[in-house]
Amino acid sequence: MKIGEIIREKRKELSFTQEQLADFLGVTAPAVHKWEKGTTYPDITTLPALARVLQTDLNTLLSFQDDLTDEEIARFSSHLEHTLKEGGYEIAFQCAMDQIHQFPTCERLIYTTIFYLDGARFLHGVPDPDAYTEKLMPFYESLSHSQTPEIRDAALTMCIAYHRNRKDFAKAEELISALPSSRIDKEEQLAILHTQQGNYEQALRLWEHRVLLSTTNSKRPADP
Repeated sequence: MKIGEIIREKRKELSFTQEQLADFLGVTAPAVHKWEKGTTYPDITTLPALARVLQTDLNTLLSFQDDLTDEEIARFSSHLEHTLKEGGYEIAFQCAMDQIHQFPTCERLIYTTIFYLDGARFLHGVPDPDAYTEKLMPFYESLSHSQTPEIRDAALTMCIAYHRNRKDFAKAEELISALPSSRIDKEEQLAILHTQQGNYEQALRLWEHRVLLSTTNSKRPADP
């Protein structure tokens, strides 16, 4: 969580308006607004007073350091790939876990790292790739609640596949039914689920409906 988000969250917990917080600190309301938007940051001399007013401490206030930049994540991904090639999958896996434990709130880091590890165990011929499934799944489950659609949808798809492959069809169907409006095709997921369950007639009806819908949409005239 970034410092602007922390300021906004703590301010709302105390039921302060931006104007009230500004008055307490002797700054302007637009300044507080810019802090919360992440456009600017509080002056270092303001931080102790800001922490007191928000009834928190500097460590919490400055926990925005738990977020890495995209460039830092890219560099770590390159380092992780080098580690895997030189030291093997298990060493790379532990290196990734250490980095995640150091930055546990950096969602983009977790997303990038877990998906890399998941694919790498098959691409690099790890002797027992399934042994890592239970270690990876808690991260997918956590990411499935992300407020970032890209991350949430990818993680939900992995969770559905996991329960489907374990033949926990009830859980897989529960996740599919609860899917938010997103880029994930519910009908496709249900068709795959029914196929794996051996419910071929139901699966066929779903596939036929998707083909029919696709054909109908392709024949619609373009908007003028």
